[in-house]
Amino acid sequence: MKIVNRSKIPEALFRYLCQDLYDHEGKGDSLSATEILKPIQAIILRRKYDDQIELDALDQLWKLLGQGVHEVLKKEEGPEPIERLKVKVLDRWFSGEFDRIFKNRIVDYKVTSAWTLTYRSRDKEWSDQLSIYRWLYWKVKDVFLFIKLLKYHW
Repeated sequence: MKIVNRSKIPEALFRYLCQDLYDHEGKGDSLSATEILKPIQAIILRRKYDDQIELDALDQLWKLLGQGVHEVLKKEEGPEPIERLKVKVLDRWFSGEFDRIFKNRIVDYKVTSAWTLTYRSRDKEWSDQLSIYRWLYWKVKDVFLFIKLLKYHW
């Protein structure tokens, strides 16, 4: 995707908004937890035409705010280290990274508008995303438990 400066924002802010700090896993045979929630046609078209898509840098402002909040929250020491979880299903990798886990409760912080909260317009999407994170976590955790059991019994 090409980021353009149609809004004529200051050059320093434009350069920063052009950065892509997201840990992409949605390449090739891999799908991220957020990507899998999109319609399959959107995924295919985005991958096929990504190099032709233009986006105004100012439209990246919410993403910048969200990434900033996530980076600050990552510095908080949690009981369990957070890393991108990956599970292979039918020759495809599925991955996701949530923000925190406390006592087996997965937390994923969101930066959003007041209108989104007022109209609860993304509640289902966020609930589905947490469900995918939960599935990934238990699939990975079960694999680790199995390996531990094997080591113990051998």
